[in-house]
Amino acid sequence: MSAQVGGSPRTFEHFAEVFDAVDPQTDRDRALVAAYWLQTSTDAPSVDGFSINKELKHLGHGLGNVTRAIDGLKATKPALMIQLKKSGKSQQARKEYKVTAAGVKYIEGILNEKG
Repeated sequence: MSAQVGGSPRTFEHFAEVFDAVDPQTDRDRALVAAYWLQTSTDAPSVDGFSINKELKHLGHGLGNVTRAIDGLKATKPALMIQLKKSGKSQQARKEYKVTAAGVKYIEGILNEKG
């Protein structure tokens, strides 16, 4: 499983490599990097908060409240992530998200800048 970055030949075999290259300092950026990896490395149309936090926990960077971090990404203009759907009626229902084109551009801009 590898993800190619934009137009550059740079690829990453593991999420840890992308995380290290971006070096996110906030929960929002950590969530965005994980969502970016999950979406680009698997060609998945969407990602959920549980999967995002699971990837981060593997690296020892789990988020206390992944939904709050994603809500912050949704609130930026332009939005870096959007919510596609919600399964269930409760507040804790599983939500599916997508990294927007602006979110992809943001992460790839950091990778190309540091690359």
